[in-house]
Amino acid sequence: MKKGRINAQYTDTEYIESNRTFPISKTILLLLIIALQIGLIYFSFSYKPKPQDLIHQYNVTVTPLDDGSLDIEYYFLWEALDPSEELSWVEIGMANENYSVYPDSLSPNIRNYEQYFNPEGYVSLDLYFNDKYSNGDKFEISFKINQRDMLCRNQSNYFYEFVPCWFNKAQVKNYN
Repeated sequence: MKKGRINAQYTDTEYIESNRTFPISKTILLLLIIALQIGLIYFSFSYKPKPQDLIHQYNVTVTPLDDGSLDIEYYFLWEALDPSEELSWVEIGMANENYSVYPDSLSPNIRNYEQYFNPEGYVSLDLYFNDKYSNGDKFEISFKINQRDMLCRNQSNYFYEFVPCWFNKAQVKNYN
């Protein structure tokens, strides 16, 4: 075959142009990918998960003690919102594993508690209720702990750095 002629009746350019086709399958694939991206973007903006619980009031009172520890009182006015499941316990995150609960400070609706220590560093206080709470039930939770190992020091000062727990699946209306 000679260079410059593929077929006796066509030049190289004419041959290429005559065999050029519109890439229908690739265009359909591209349109499907664009539609999928638009759908994902729409979903990410329109998806608003419903909270499982509502905390109407969340109060934390911290009192530093002479030994450097902190007495921390928690109060919640809580409402169960999940219609598919009864609420029989809650998990409250703690600053570190060096805390103790004042058993006489537990609100009357708390039957038992467990201190949870995860090997990766997550620490919580799990509170188990006397009753199960259903969709729309409001109830109060209160307790007091003594938290140790919170005193920090920089070059010239001692200070406390404390961030109260937060809730990923519950909306908090008021916080003090």
